[in-house]
Amino acid sequence: MSDLHTREGEGVTCTHGMPTPASCIDCMDDDGLGAPTTAPERLEGPSVASKYDTECRKCDGSIRVGERVYLTDAGRWVCERCAGEIQGGL
Repeated sequence: MSDLHTREGEGVTCTHGMPTPASCIDCMDDDGLGAPTTAPERLEGPSVASKYDTECRKCDGSIRVGERVYLTDAGRWVCERCAGEIQGGL
């Protein structure tokens, strides 16, 4: 990263007037910073039995009445297989 974008004690800053280098096209072109990464999706709360036939919002697989569904922090209801992938093996 160029010394123009770093000030000691302040972390990474943009010298082109933008709030952060990631929000500045010039900084991204100069240093290849790109967009910030997002946190991985996590499960949120307990599972529940599906009341309806529906589809998993992650893999589009079928979910039948009575099968367990899981809510993620992204607000998606997912099947047991996808929940296991998100959690790292349910």
